[in-house]
Amino acid sequence: MIDTLKDIISKGVAIDIFKAEQAFALLNEIGKRSEVINRENFGHLFGNLQDILVEQIILAVNKIYEHPNRRYPIRSIPVALKILEENTDDPNKHSKPMFAIKSLRDKKIAHHEAIEVEELNKTSLDEVQRLIEFAKKTTGAIGIVYLNIAYEAGGGKYFLTSDAQMAARALNRLFKRAGLEHEI
Repeated sequence: MIDTLKDIISKGVAIDIFKAEQAFALLNEIGKRSEVINRENFGHLFGNLQDILVEQIILAVNKIYEHPNRRYPIRSIPVALKILEENTDDPNKHSKPMFAIKSLRDKKIAHHEAIEVEELNKTSLDEVQRLIEFAKKTTGAIGIVYLNIAYEAGGGKYFLTSDAQMAARALNRLFKRAGLEHEI
């Protein structure tokens, strides 16, 4: 059981949290400079990058919360919780935003169905961020209690968050060198 949990968390959930946080950090850096980016005619480039980053977030969060599959093993929080045979959180608490991003993944990203995005259930990036925060807390708890791996420090500081923000800090430096300071 411990080896399976370690595999699920270390090789699955923690990596997907990292990818989602990295994409969020990059979106934030681009968003801070949207006016100057558009004024300098880089809007098309950074708009496309934002679309790619949002898709990365949707895919990563879906993988974090994917339900067990009989056809093949997956690495997700529901699988880890099933292994532990306990779920201390209200199972319906995250269902609405998860349903919305799963629909978006299934219908527009993974399969590109002939429907309009407006027809899908909606969620906000704030709700998706809350899903990531819950995944970090769950990963931290499973890591310390069952795996003897610390993903989180006291006060809820998730250790990999700073690493996930490295690309955004590099983008910030690039923007500064290019003279694309954000306007507050």
